[in-house]
Amino acid sequence: MAARLVRDLVRVRPKPFLIDVSGAAVFVLCTVASSVDVLTEVRMARALEHLAQGRTTIAIAHRLSAAMRADRALVLENGRLVEDGPHATLVAAGGHYAALFESWVSSTATGT
Repeated sequence: MAARLVRDLVRVRPKPFLIDVSGAAVFVLCTVASSVDVLTEVRMARALEHLAQGRTTIAIAHRLSAAMRADRALVLENGRLVEDGPHATLVAAGGHYAALFESWVSSTATGT
């Protein structure tokens, strides 16, 4: 359903597709940074941080780098909330988030 809505919006709207968010109090974003290079991800993150200032932002992230910037991360497993808290707290807790983070750090350091 969401994919169809996006296709319809893209078909109807002329490019570039711009949305006025100046009056929005809440953002709900699904980050698509998992398919872009690191430099583009950093640029996107900076732009989103600027847009999100003073607003509640819910970001569905697929990269830990996005979760690390959040005030609070919710970790879901099989559709159930298993962890909740800021990055440092979740890493210290040694649960699912910490395991993902350690794996990410390890693979980033070794380039694998």
